[in-house]
Amino acid sequence: MATPSSKPNPGATPTHLTSSPRPSGAHMARPISHKSPSTRTPSASGHGHIQPPASTHQYSTPLAATTGAEDPVTFSSPSALLALGGYSGISPSPAGHDGLVGAGMNENEIHAFRMPGLKLGGARDSDEERRRHIDDVVQLLRARISGRGVCREGIERLSDLEGFESIWQEDSLSIAGNFVDLEIDFHRGYDVVKGVSLKYATPDAQDGEQREEATAVLKRDLIQSPEEGDRGAWKSLRGFHENLQWLAKHDRLSQEVNCFEAIEGLYESLKRVWEAEWNHRKFAGVYDHLCSGWVGQPCMHKGSRIGLSLDYWVQQARVLDAKEKQKASSDAMVVDAPNGQPPDDESSSLEGKWSIVVECEEGYPSLRVSKDWVGSEVLTGVNNNDNGPSSSEAHGSEAAVVNWADPPATLTNNQGHPDAMALDSNMLGSSAPNRRFVARLEPALDLPILAASDIYRHLGMQLPQEFKMVTYDGLLAPGWSPLSAAGAMGLGPEEASQLERRRRRMSVQSVDSTGKPCTKHHSYTFQPFESVAGRTMRDIPFAHPRQLADILPILRQYAFLANLIRSVFSSSYKPDEDKTATPADSTSLPFSPPRFTDGKSKKDVIILSNADPNEKKLDALLGSFEKLATSPGAKGRGPVGVGNENSGPNSTVDGDVKVDVTLRTQLGQAPVIMLLFAVDHPDEASEPANVEAALTKVSISLEVGLNGRISVVDMTGLLDDNNTTTTDSMEDSPERKALELQSKIANVLELSQDIGILVEWILRWSSGEATVISNTENLMKYMSLDQRGTVQAEYVWIDAVGGCRSKTKTLSKPVTSVDELPEWNFDGSSTGQAPGDNSDVYLRPVAIFPDPFRRGDNILVLCETWDSDGTPNKYNHRHEANRLMEIHAKEEWWFGLEQEYTLLGTDGWPYGWPKGGFPGAQGPYYCGVGTGKVYCRDIVEAHYRACLYAGIKISGINAEVMPSQWEYQVGPCDGIEMGDHLWMSRFLLHRVAEEFGVKISFDPKPIKGDWNGAGLHTNVSSASMRAEGGMKVIEAAMKKLEARHVEHIAVYGEGNEERLTGRHETGNIDKFSYGVADRGGSIRIPRQVAKDGKGYFEDRRPASNACPYQITGIIVETLMGGN
Repeated sequence: MATPSSKPNPGATPTHLTSSPRPSGAHMARPISHKSPSTRTPSASGHGHIQPPASTHQYSTPLAATTGAEDPVTFSSPSALLALGGYSGISPSPAGHDGLVGAGMNENEIHAFRMPGLKLGGARDSDEERRRHIDDVVQLLRARISGRGVCREGIERLSDLEGFESIWQEDSLSIAGNFVDLEIDFHRGYDVVKGVSLKYATPDAQDGEQREEATAVLKRDLIQSPEEGDRGAWKSLRGFHENLQWLAKHDRLSQEVNCFEAIEGLYESLKRVWEAEWNHRKFAGVYDHLCSGWVGQPCMHKGSRIGLSLDYWVQQARVLDAKEKQKASSDAMVVDAPNGQPPDDESSSLEGKWSIVVECEEGYPSLRVSKDWVGSEVLTGVNNNDNGPSSSEAHGSEAAVVNWADPPATLTNNQGHPDAMALDSNMLGSSAPNRRFVARLEPALDLPILAASDIYRHLGMQLPQEFKMVTYDGLLAPGWSPLSAAGAMGLGPEEASQLERRRRRMSVQSVDSTGKPCTKHHSYTFQPFESVAGRTMRDIPFAHPRQLADILPILRQYAFLANLIRSVFSSSYKPDEDKTATPADSTSLPFSPPRFTDGKSKKDVIILSNADPNEKKLDALLGSFEKLATSPGAKGRGPVGVGNENSGPNSTVDGDVKVDVTLRTQLGQAPVIMLLFAVDHPDEASEPANVEAALTKVSISLEVGLNGRISVVDMTGLLDDNNTTTTDSMEDSPERKALELQSKIANVLELSQDIGILVEWILRWSSGEATVISNTENLMKYMSLDQRGTVQAEYVWIDAVGGCRSKTKTLSKPVTSVDELPEWNFDGSSTGQAPGDNSDVYLRPVAIFPDPFRRGDNILVLCETWDSDGTPNKYNHRHEANRLMEIHAKEEWWFGLEQEYTLLGTDGWPYGWPKGGFPGAQGPYYCGVGTGKVYCRDIVEAHYRACLYAGIKISGINAEVMPSQWEYQVGPCDGIEMGDHLWMSRFLLHRVAEEFGVKISFDPKPIKGDWNGAGLHTNVSSASMRAEGGMKVIEAAMKKLEARHVEHIAVYGEGNEERLTGRHETGNIDKFSYGVADRGGSIRIPRQVAKDGKGYFEDRRPASNACPYQITGIIVETLMGGN
């Protein structure tokens, strides 16, 4: 006879939100597409549904069903929603309106009052309440038994409490149910378990074969280890009791349909998905797979649990994977584990692990017993051209979704129904069983109420009602925010604004400026940006594993957020954890006692309490900066240390990093963590004029997206916030630098999942951004050392993006010709010049220059790049240019190039410009002299002298139209020599700038707006142009150049369209033009040339970043009529 369940039938009470009419045959699961055509659903796993990127996730997806005017998703503003006391679709309100209820009213009175605005439903069900109290008493009795040690009497009592029959046969206890057979053997005369055997019947094993994995779990629960026996420690029955409850529950439920078989079938399908994913996609390891796969990691009878569980999140997954890889070399068992499965002991003992326990219970929609929840081909490729990658897919992998299947409904007949009032089975026929799958979240997960509602709507049911309304931040960190603390103390919003905000002082492991490990201290405060109601999700009924796969990205999103917040603002934390004496009454509460401020109330406005840099600026201007600079918190470039008048374990100490953590949960958007902390840079504030640049308040907003993916949505104080005018094509542009920094910050938080580590990383990054200038004085002590006859040869070449690369080779003696130099090679895959599987690229010396940095017999060697098959590398433009020059050598080509460039600071802004601002308009800077008109002349002079020493044919320098922009001229040079000398001059410019801590930009339009660009004006002359009547040759050349204008523009530099606009002394990129002394044309013929009737012309089209080999090569090819 079936044992009646202690739970009421959910369908028996019409007001029960999760109940539904008893179906007749087919299952109730509906695909996502039947619910909403919106492309903004939180996740998708069926055919054609690709998950949107985490940064665009919005979880307020409406149902197709008609919604009332008060439905929360119809409101566009949070303030409109928060003003409501209740509304249709979701109860309770997302706004924490506890203040609507009188403080003296209990719950029964409130329900009886039936305030229509609150929509609390009818009066409390007294029978239901009585039944719940009885269940609580029974659970308490069970706990009192299970809390004892393992013994014969305790095990027998627990089996009786769970409805099993217990039979003793000497020292063996048989625990039997309808489907379960458990045998426990004891050592004779002792309460020590010797052996365990578990069997349960399924259609595949009617006789009840032993379940080895489940038996192993119970053995770990009951059998003492030798170490425990030696210590005389007793083993608790708690773990065994939990597993026995699971067996008893499913033994009772299996009388209508075999729940053991249903769960095993579900596991087989989920395991197939896990293994197919492992083979299809590249994961960093098992834990990375667990945290980003479609279904998490399915486990059947693993660790300390009997039954099916899905591990879907673990803290610091990539760190764990890295540790596993380190173990792999010494532990062959880890390597040989199937599909990278971690050992049971490791997976069950992980901190910060979140799991779903799949069980069965009474209710609808009915479960189905099947192993075919997925098709024969587990994963199906999809066309993902128009959609972003799924949040559960690795970037760069082929888009694929799970090929879910819908197995036939499982039907049962009604014969032998225990209910005497049940209709005759011949009348009803077969029907769907009153059993369903339920996912129990362990631990329970806190979500904003709209996110929880969205999950339930996706499952086709309403969010269960709860009378108690708690804010989401109050669930995450109870007692830490002022409103949460006030609510716990029975205070209203008026008093909450006067409470002193709690601080958490924590030690953070970091490294000092020398790279040695050290301990630093952070002081944290927490507050929500807005109050949004929260809901704790514990049980989620479902009909198809597809539904679990769809909601897993959201569960991971909020599991990540919960781990992140609670690692700092733990609900169990008390002030005495820092071992500092505090008043006794202050440690009795999980939050600080209220302290009211003097004067006028601040209402409900929360003011971030971080240190105000303006105070420190004022101190510096008043002459107290020297004292501040010598404080412990002001050494080097570090956090601003501000003292606190109040002493205590959580009071701020000088040198602490004060971090304000703000949680924002906007309606319809992913949650955002906002960090605010102050950083000072005393190295930049030696003079009062630099105080403004010496202090920074850093603010970073981090969005927590699906699957715990982090994106930085706002960032101030780390880079020049106002510098947004540089073109995107610039390699070191502020936009690109900001994107790279945002990506690094997001990666650090995803990897560490720790706010303290992230803050320390940012502080170290900020410290590293200080300009590092070579210590030339110290260097020269070593540069004067004897080289003992050897020579240092610096091999220089051009990489795939038009940059200079070099490495040094030691030669046994001085050389005077390139023929004496050996070939060398390098890893072309690291420079973008070769694939990884054939990465050797060879360097062939083509020109030698004296080395101005090492001097003596040391040399600079310019090289061409060649592939291993003996052909020129695809980025070797010199080879083709040299071929053209040799063919047309009789024309005696002369070239002269005018190289323009811009000097930038480490922040990517032109050197010497006001931070975030602009200097005066163009006019006084061209060929300027004097402070405020010329910047970085020392760098320019150093480069000039280095070029002269190296033998570069540099012919002059001058300041250009835009401040911080300069030009130098190289030439005239014969043929291929032009490119050789210009490239080596660029190398020397970068090397000189290294020692001054300045960046060199060859971007053709470094600053957008009314500023001149940077070009590489090319002066061209041939023997026929220099001869009498050469003007006719020049005019004929104009027609040839016009005919191939588009081809020339294609090799005249990247980003040239930003510069060739017809303004700022340039011609239009789409139109060829020329004229005498016309600086607004494509070609300028100097007036003196027109007067003399011979000479040269100037091609003004090439950009400053163009390759001189390509420029000179295509000009010769065009003017000489091809090859």
